[in-house]
Amino acid sequence: MPTQDQHKYRYKEVSAELWADFETLFGNNGACGGCWCQHWRVWGSKAWDDIKGATAKEMTRQLFAQNEMTGLLAYDGDEPVGWCSYGPRKIYSRIEKTRPYKRDD
Repeated sequence: MPTQDQHKYRYKEVSAELWADFETLFGNNGACGGCWCQHWRVWGSKAWDDIKGATAKEMTRQLFAQNEMTGLLAYDGDEPVGWCSYGPRKIYSRIEKTRPYKRDD
């Protein structure tokens, strides 16, 4: 097992050029059940069951292509090993519909 010193993690802010790395990280199934990091972004007229999978992947690919996806990819050497999405609360519309995350102001 590698020691902590052998891991040299680095992080890159996502951009259109990193789509292939994101796709590699998320694999054929789009990470968690085809979410492609759209689960928290979709609410209202778009039913989640209609979006997950290929549609969610295309939505995320478009965000990457337009440099509108915000987040960090983590790398161990050249291999993408982690992901964190961040941004203004308004882009995560499902948060407002989830009681524990609802704002109280």
